[in-house]
Amino acid sequence: MNRGNKRLVFVIIMDATRPDHLSLFGSKRDTTPNLIKHLSNSLIFRNAYSTTSWTPGAHASIISGLYLHQHGCYGDSFDLKPGIQYLPKILT
Repeated sequence: MNRGNKRLVFVIIMDATRPDHLSLFGSKRDTTPNLIKHLSNSLIFRNAYSTTSWTPGAHASIISGLYLHQHGCYGDSFDLKPGIQYLPKILT
């Protein structure tokens, strides 16, 4: 999607969702009609790997591109280390 000279980026994360239950990935039930409607200009990763099974740490890795020990969001810490570049900062 283009608004003037700016592009919109949507990162959709579906935590704990079974792909075999989504029409997007071949389920016979129409479970994801709105996602399918917007796929013509989209990038879909069918094979994705996570840095951890823990949601906050995994999301921090997604938005920073770093491993847990690099961004610092692991254990009982929900904060990124100071100075870490992450997707919303990079795109603005």
